[in-house]
Amino acid sequence: MTAIMRETSIRLTSVRRSFLPPILECNAALMGLALVDASIAFDCARKLSTATSASEFDEVLTRHTRQQFEAVSETVAQLSRLIEKGSPEGNEDVSLTFWD
Repeated sequence: MTAIMRETSIRLTSVRRSFLPPILECNAALMGLALVDASIAFDCARKLSTATSASEFDEVLTRHTRQQFEAVSETVAQLSRLIEKGSPEGNEDVSLTFWD
């Protein structure tokens, strides 16, 4: 019984070690997105406050929308890679049962 408990403990530690880095990387990527998003929003607000015509206003909003879309697309791609890297399908140590 002690051997089974020890082996299970080792396997759980292994799983924890393999899943924790991708989770931390995802959190960092999300924080990075929030920072980029805030920066783009403040930049847009600053430029909108100095717009003198409707066409300039429209140009600022269009540029802002494009920047926002590119930032989100890049972050989604990065998160997808991180999720795939940390997915259970790629990790053989995930099958944790007491009947192995």
